Amino acid sequence: MTLTSVKVSKRYQIAVPSEARRALHLHSGDRLIVDIQDGMLLLVPEPENYTRHLAGIQREILGKDHGEIVGQQDLS
Repeated sequence: MTLTSVKVSKRYQIAVPSEARRALHLHSGDRLIVDIQDGMLLLVPEPENYTRHLAGIQREILGKDHGEIVGQQDLS
């Protein structure tokens, strides 16, 4: 995607460029999560289903047997 600038209106609104809308499959009425990180404004499409979106994340936190947290030391 090429860099594009947008103008903030008097009502603090911006228009999402068509190339970004197509790439993210955005439609009128979709919701975006607004986040600020390191002085940057990030707009991220809000998932329709958080449960489905977060499915499998436990594998990143828990070990293979799901009984030990990754990085946890055996103290026995």
